Amino acid sequence: MRRPLPIIVIVTMMMLFMTVVVTVAMVVMMIMVVTMPVVMPVTVVMIVVMSVGMRRLTIDFGFALGASTYVTHQLTSKSLIRSSSPLVTCS
Repeated sequence: MRRPLPIIVIVTMMMLFMTVVVTVAMVVMMIMVVTMPVVMPVTVVMIVVMSVGMRRLTIDFGFALGASTYVTHQLTSKSLIRSSSPLVTCS
């Protein structure tokens, strides 16, 4: 059987681990605080630009959908007129 680690070794390892974790957390927080004045306005500008772009894309998509529907209707009407034996008119 293995002999268990002495309590002092366990406590030392835990303290070392916690020191590393706390140090990394503090560095991350300091970076966030320092970059906050730059990151927040850039984020807001990106959100505004993307929302305007999405709105424009929606308008363009609606136009494209309407145009493709019109073309499909015209093609269907022409083929229906050509293939029918009695004269058929489509509005």
